[in-house]
Amino acid sequence: MTYSTIGFNQYDFLGVAEEKLTYPFVAKEAFGSFGEQVYLVQNREELLAVMKQSDSVEFLFQEMIENSTGRDVRLQVVGDEVAASMYRYSENDFRANITAGGKMKDYIPSKEECELAVKASHAVGTSFAGVDLLFGKDGPIVCEVNSNLKIYKPAPVWRLRIKSWNGS
Repeated sequence: MTYSTIGFNQYDFLGVAEEKLTYPFVAKEAFGSFGEQVYLVQNREELLAVMKQSDSVEFLFQEMIENSTGRDVRLQVVGDEVAASMYRYSENDFRANITAGGKMKDYIPSKEECELAVKASHAVGTSFAGVDLLFGKDGPIVCEVNSNLKIYKPAPVWRLRIKSWNGS
């Protein structure tokens, strides 16, 4: 869910967010990285506590995608193609970030996932990005597009594997 007023730290907007989202939902500091400023809030009291501890920081709110709890896919987009990918997972956290204790393994994305990642990268004007996809009930969902990504494995090896879905 994105609004023209994103990011914001005004508490009066919480009612609007609560009309659109149900608890639990994800609250993210607008300028965080490595999953460190991402919180799963269970109710309004928890949300207020998170916002008060980071009083002058702007926040983004996102629906909690239950099917993707503790797991996601990171697709690394270069130009018009996916150059690398990984499946990230955590056994004890709702976040799958490697730097937050998550693990990763090889992953060959579908054509739909690759096309979605490239479109998401282009939509925000990047030519090099890490696109995080969640596992929605009806298919992949873009979680976020990262312009400051960390590459964990050599992209050339993965590029050959990724291109295999269309025979290239």
